[in-house]
Amino acid sequence: MIVFLLLVSCCPKSELGDNRATVCDYPMCRYEKENVDTVIIEHAKESRVVMFGEIHDSVLSGSPPPIEDSRYVISLLPELMKIGYSYLALEVNSDEKEKGHSRDMVRFYNDCMNGKAVCEKEYACAKPGWIELLRSAMDLGYSIRFIDTPPGGVCGVSRDREMFKKIKSDIFERDEEAKIIVYIGANHVIEQETYEGIYSHRGKRKPLGLLLDDYTKGKNYSVYMGHTYDTPAKCDLFISFFIWDTFKNLNSKP
Repeated sequence: MIVFLLLVSCCPKSELGDNRATVCDYPMCRYEKENVDTVIIEHAKESRVVMFGEIHDSVLSGSPPPIEDSRYVISLLPELMKIGYSYLALEVNSDEKEKGHSRDMVRFYNDCMNGKAVCEKEYACAKPGWIELLRSAMDLGYSIRFIDTPPGGVCGVSRDREMFKKIKSDIFERDEEAKIIVYIGANHVIEQETYEGIYSHRGKRKPLGLLLDDYTKGKNYSVYMGHTYDTPAKCDLFISFFIWDTFKNLNSKP
């Protein structure tokens, strides 16, 4: 039954037809969520890194800000901590000086760490759902790491490689037993070489997912939560339909 439910979540819409229910039956949604949770947690037990590839800004033009991807990960944080995960690595540039996502995420983190009373409206440039995820992880006791680099990066070096170097130096080389959750844009979780498309230069590059899979000797588990109309390259689990259909409807219930 688990396999069937995952296939429903993962099949392209064209294979499912146009008559899929738009209103979720609560017990069935909960049942599907529990099965997807189980698949992720069981693989996480055998892994050192679990990557969640999210949508940065909007699912479709004119649609509400996407928060279901981050809220789904929030729902897994307690169970992941129970099995040894203690780090949350975020696609945030800790040195960002310009107003925007990274700067507001770092400000929020620092304000919380300094005991300041925070109001999420003061960090309005943070991407949808990210403040909620950061707050939840901090409340549970996760160690937070900001791994992004400036968009230009180092000449000739990809952001993915620079982010990998940060994870390696800031976490793995300091904690040999570290188990890490990575929350990042969907295409960075890919586990095979990729041509231009997610990069600003030509030629093949190794996404962060592949770099971490190589480093951990296959103990990187990549979960793709990107656009449902995308056809992602190699990743371990594609749950876009589950996140943006089933879980979205489940999450909207009072």
